[in-house]
Amino acid sequence: KINEGTEDEHYHFTTTFDKSTSPNSNIECQFNDTLLEAFLYTKKARDYPSPSPVDPPSSGTADKFRPWPYAIDIRQTIGGGQNTPQCFRKQAGGGLGDRITDGLTPKPEKEECSCEYKNSGS
Repeated sequence: KINEGTEDEHYHFTTTFDKSTSPNSNIECQFNDTLLEAFLYTKKARDYPSPSPVDPPSSGTADKFRPWPYAIDIRQTIGGGQNTPQCFRKQAGGGLGDRITDGLTPKPEKEECSCEYKNSGS
């Protein structure tokens, strides 16, 4: 734990992964080496969704989990530059076809693309 015993006590981890998105049904874009960074707080209250009591899962429902009761901050980040993202046409039978480069302008290498999810206001 980081900052153990304080209001800011949390777990922190990072990992990289290859993220795929489909801006429409005919295209798939790949953001390779996306950084996932997560902060899981153990004392800081969450604001969203509203905290509410959650019934524990009944036996035989091992695939159900309780929502994390505290604040979280999750970020996905990737640097700009050539080949970020790499977009392809989807083939009718599945899989990826030709790479799409027309109409795509990569962000400069010094800039980042990112998404963030927080369930608290601070």
